[in-house]
Amino acid sequence: NDGGLTWEPRSFSNLDAEEEITYRFQVVSFNNGEGWVLGKPTLLLHTKDGGKSWERIPLSPKLPGEPTGILATGPNSAEMITSS
Repeated sequence: NDGGLTWEPRSFSNLDAEEEITYRFQVVSFNNGEGWVLGKPTLLLHTKDGGKSWERIPLSPKLPGEPTGILATGPNSAEMITSS
């Protein structure tokens, strides 16, 4: 573990074939091995094992604006900021 200086490619088992596009990770927040990643196009990922496996978290289309920030706050918990 080098604190995020290097990254390894990962596959996401819960993405549909039409969702297999290139995402840009924009915001990353970790707390005790639990992490959250925001990406573009809009994507929220969560890991509980220091990044060995990731789960895509569905986001409601009713969010006020686009997600712009995320902060890991505790087990299974994060605060997300949107543009509106």
